[in-house]
Amino acid sequence: MKKLLILEIDKYIYTLRDDNNNKYILNLDFFEVQPSVNDIIYIDEELLNQKNFYTFGPLEGEYGKNLENITDKDLLVLRTDSGMKYIKRYYG
Repeated sequence: MKKLLILEIDKYIYTLRDDNNNKYILNLDFFEVQPSVNDIIYIDEELLNQKNFYTFGPLEGEYGKNLENITDKDLLVLRTDSGMKYIKRYYG
């Protein structure tokens, strides 16, 4: 998983930076959790396609597939001041 710092949020457009100072601009939407600037996300590198729009929500949500393990590409980890939150990619 790629560790990315949230630099800026403009509605659904997230500007992110990795540990090597590479910048990414991703279109992300979140249900029941709201990331903030300076939070950190851990995301599968396959999801770094900047042309796609991704939606994430609670692990128990009905709109994503059931995740089998912590290496699943549809898992996203959000690290905030209040701790780690595990959420999954939603489809449809």
